[in-house]
Amino acid sequence: MNDWEKIVCLILSVNRWELTKTLDSYERLKEEKIFDVDFIAQSNFQDVGIRLKKAGYDRGTLTFMMSDRLVSAAKTITEKNINVQETLLENESEENRKFLLSLSGLGEKSVSDFYRIIWNQQT
Repeated sequence: MNDWEKIVCLILSVNRWELTKTLDSYERLKEEKIFDVDFIAQSNFQDVGIRLKKAGYDRGTLTFMMSDRLVSAAKTITEKNINVQETLLENESEENRKFLLSLSGLGEKSVSDFYRIIWNQQT
C-alpha cells in the first residue's frame, strides 16, 4: 500500500467508519481508481462519489463529502508536485505534520495514525 492509498483510507475512515471496514473494500476501491492520485485530482467529487459507492463505500450524503475531501487532497498533492513517498515518510517533522493537517478531513488523531501505520509497516 503506497502513501496515497494510506491517506485515502485515513480520510475515508472517520466519523465512526472503521479503518478495517475501508480496508475490506480495498480491491474494489482500487478497481474504481480511487487510489490513482492523478485520476482523482482530475475528477469531480460527484464522479468520485459514484465510484466510492460502486466500491462499497456508501455512507449516504457523507460519501460525497468524503469524495470532495479526496479530490481536494489529490489536487493539493499533484499541484504541489509532492512525491508522497519521499516527503511524508522521511520523518514526522512539524512541516510534514502541517502538510497532512492541511488536507481536509485529516486531524491530529488521523495524522498520528498515519505515522503509526507507516512505522508499523516499515519495521
